[in-house]
Amino acid sequence: MLAAIIAGSFFGDMIGQYARQNVSSLGAVIKAQAEGTLHQLFQNDEERSFVESVDLGFALSVYKAVIDWPIIQPKDLRCPAFVYAGSADTPIVVVLQQQRGEMEQAAIEFKIFPGLNHFQELTNVGEVLPAILAFLDKQCSKFRARC
Repeated sequence: MLAAIIAGSFFGDMIGQYARQNVSSLGAVIKAQAEGTLHQLFQNDEERSFVESVDLGFALSVYKAVIDWPIIQPKDLRCPAFVYAGSADTPIVVVLQQQRGEMEQAAIEFKIFPGLNHFQELTNVGEVLPAILAFLDKQCSKFRARC
């Protein structure tokens, strides 16, 4: 592999831990949604509206999948990597900032895009793509120089 791009994620087992802690409660939310009783679980209109707007079945599938993902640390990567997140993608960006030293030791490039949330990290192409392409171009240049 020439290079890796890692968007809106961090290293370690925090996602697996979160999934293990929340998979059963998410199942209860899905059941309440199917029965039309979300109002009993979520008195806050904003929270209930959010839950109604997301694909909970997909979220449950993701939770179940990440439970068994291998734990990867920056030192485990075997190719150059560019990790990025938006400043509004909390808690992801908070964890990445805590992991900055480990990423620097592993020569991983890290960038925070001001104002972007988790969704925008992948959809705001005009902002993130130039940085990604610059990183990939640099890796391609290094690769061509070795040939």
